[in-house]
Amino acid sequence: MDQTPSAPRPLSAPRYALTLLAVLLAWTGLYVSIQPLAAWLTFDLLSLAPGGAPGLALEFFLYDSAKILLLLVLMVYCIGWLRAGLHVERVRDYLSGKGRGIGYLLGAMFGAITPFCSCSSIPLFLGFTMARIPLGITMAFLITSPLINEIAVVLLWGLLGWKFTVVYVVVGMAAGCIPVVGYNMGAGKKTRVRELFTKLLLCEAIVGAVALVLAEGFPRQLIAVFGAANESSYYTDFAIKAFRTYLCMMVLACVNKACFIFLQAVGKAFSSTMLSMVREVVFGVGFALLLPRFFGLDGVLYSMPVSDVLTFVIAAGMIVKTYRELNTEGATVL
Repeated sequence: MDQTPSAPRPLSAPRYALTLLAVLLAWTGLYVSIQPLAAWLTFDLLSLAPGGAPGLALEFFLYDSAKILLLLVLMVYCIGWLRAGLHVERVRDYLSGKGRGIGYLLGAMFGAITPFCSCSSIPLFLGFTMARIPLGITMAFLITSPLINEIAVVLLWGLLGWKFTVVYVVVGMAAGCIPVVGYNMGAGKKTRVRELFTKLLLCEAIVGAVALVLAEGFPRQLIAVFGAANESSYYTDFAIKAFRTYLCMMVLACVNKACFIFLQAVGKAFSSTMLSMVREVVFGVGFALLLPRFFGLDGVLYSMPVSDVLTFVIAAGMIVKTYRELNTEGATVL
């Protein structure tokens, strides 16, 4: 008698949808119960003092660990779903029909959103190469794909806040274009470099604008993500004020980061380093120490937008100068 096990029957679409809905509802119930469960374990079961440092530290550890674990479970499932449903051939056909300038950015963006590590990116890179997609586009994808990781985005969001997450994505996308810029500069293709620089600044500005809309329009919801929903009204009011003030120049901040990396890619390492040092050390630290003397605690909040505006003024001069050099036939950018 044949004892070969039969293959499992695939789930029908309605049954899969109902199962997914039930799992999502269970995940949501677990997520919203993390904080009260952490408080019960810490203060009721272990009888630690609610206002003491050990109790607060343990409660935060239990809450944050469980929150990040649940977010990772959801993210890993979404990544697996995307990987199973992604048609690489369609992406390859789409990229092969684009011009080089927009293709570089599309390759970097595709690398940023695809859930692949280096082991998966290299076969895709070879497939793109065999499909005769321009090498610069495939290199932008190959570098950005393992550099920007969705799980790292979740971890950074939960541990360091969403501003660090936005900067991580912005720098990762810009870094994916560095080899492309350097290759075209070495080949004397300054028109391509100028076109890529324009589109890079535009994309970084769009990322900053999205972050700005979130910070200005939904600060309370963002605060609740970090477990501050049950804090006092004074804490919430100050956190909302901090979000809307400290991050009000996110568009300029993203453009500044792109400018740092682009200047390095075209061979202006000294200008890039000095501009970065001026932003992070001279302006960032200096205004954080100086402005509170005149505006009190609000001065700390003002330090970030003031630094971004002044850095952008300097960066704008460098951007204009770089455009002029790229427009000069036969000029060498030093």
